[in-house]
Parts: sequence; C-alpha cells; structure tokens
Amino acid sequence: MTFLAYPRSLEKLGNGELDLTTDDVRAILLMTGTDALSNYDAEFVDDLDAGVPLRFDGVGYADTALTGRASSFSSSSTQLWATWTAAPFTLASLQPGTDQIVAVAYVKWVTNDSDSLLLSVTDEGGFPKDATGQDYEVDPSLGFYRIGSRPVLTL
Repeated sequence: MTFLAYPRSLEKLGNGELDLTTDDVRAILLMTGTDALSNYDAEFVDDLDAGVPLRFDGVGYADTALTGRASSFSSSSTQLWATWTAAPFTLASLQPGTDQIVAVAYVKWVTNDSDSLLLSVTDEGGFPKDATGQDYEVDPSLGFYRIGSRPVLTL
C-alpha cells in the first residue's frame, strides 16, 4: 500500500499557495498503467502518464469535489504529523471502464488538467477494484493529505 504526497504540493503548502481546507480539492480515480504512484516529479495532473492521465473512463464517472474537510495535528516525543481529511463519498452505479481502478489521486482543481496541482495519490483502500455497476465508495477520511517528521536529536 502506498501513499505519496507530491513534493511540489509540499512546497506550495509551505509558502502559502495552497489551503487544503478552502481550495477546490477533488478526487480522481486512476486506472491500471498509471505512473501516479511512482512519478515523484509530477506537479500537475497532465504530468502523469506521458501527458494523458489514465483517469477512470466508466460511463457517468466524474471527478468528485471533497466536502467536510478538516485538519488535525498530533505529536509525540518522536514524531509530528499533520493530516487533512474529508467526508467519504459514494459514486452511484459506477459503470465498468477500460481497466481496473488502481488508485485515487487528490488534486487542487483550478481549470483543467494542465493547471490543477497534484496533492497526493494512494492505493490504500482495497485497490485494485472493478467497477461493476454498483455503488463505489471512496474514503478520504483516512487522510487525503498527510505529512510527518521526526525531530532532530541534539547531543
């Protein structure tokens, strides 16, 4: 299972260009063959899969805006974590696509794939999955964006 926070999104979060609780954040389902889980240099959706993102193509599918977003922070003597969550959502009667769904990417949507910032991607949650005409639930309540660190020890 993989969770990747794209490095360019971390940079934009740090310099104030990204607000994960108010920006338009959307979930994109990705199909077999995507390079999203290994393309660490990708910045925008168009940077995936040689410029043609392998977005799920089942009839009636549309990227979904996240609602109910919140952030939490936790720390201990050995680590610090920040997590942004959102409400689970259901894609009703999701019809089969060309391939299996293997991951979900979260993006700061602007106007199109060429200017929409990749935030994170994960294959957590039982992937790969087939769309079979049944309802399909996506659960970003586990954290659609997570960052953590370990403090520097001084001797």
